[in-house]
Amino acid sequence: FGYYFCAAGHDRTAAVYSTDRLHPLRVFIGHISDVTCVKWHPNSALVATGSDDRTCRLWDMRVGGCVRYFQGPCCSNITCMDISPNGSMLAAGNINSCNQAYLWDLGSSKLQAIMCEDRTETLSTTHCMSFDPSSKVLATGGDDQIVRTWNLDNVILPSLAANNVNSTASAALIPPSHRYYTRYTPIYALKYGVVPVGVSGTGRRTVLFGGGPLGNERGTETTGRKSGSE
Repeated sequence: FGYYFCAAGHDRTAAVYSTDRLHPLRVFIGHISDVTCVKWHPNSALVATGSDDRTCRLWDMRVGGCVRYFQGPCCSNITCMDISPNGSMLAAGNINSCNQAYLWDLGSSKLQAIMCEDRTETLSTTHCMSFDPSSKVLATGGDDQIVRTWNLDNVILPSLAANNVNSTASAALIPPSHRYYTRYTPIYALKYGVVPVGVSGTGRRTVLFGGGPLGNERGTETTGRKSGSE
């Protein structure tokens, strides 16, 4: 966000700094293991964190406290997160699971959907994810060298079917809508963007960019395949 940035790590905390000060403005304390990822909310007043303690938390910059707590059923260590551009949903990925991601409603903390590969023998660590600009599609990538997109059109927020915020009773099980293969390259970064198209550049197209490590002994692919708009 330019003037502010957030850092986290092995000390189990996350801290918000400004670019003109050496000391943190806020320190968020509550996780009981390493904090592995952070994400700003679009309103700039909230920060989400994910941890090896298998939880995600939402913190209010104005008061410095935790205002939401998220935990998925059978969820393992959190590796990555994203917040939808409309500010209503939090998605998180984890380690060695057939569930590629979990989706929560930020307003109620309720688990809304589990992104689950239909091939249950597939176990993979999800390293990255990105919502598209419309907040209707989530892309995930990881060790299995596949970028998956998940259609969120059928996820209704907020869910009123269960009182338990982490219950799977009302959570939709969503299969991937598309798969993109990357020629032996794990996916470590994903980001949706909008690029100009046409001779005059007045048109717009949503694209998904993916990246990974240099090729291994089976190939030399360096980036994930770019997909068009969903």
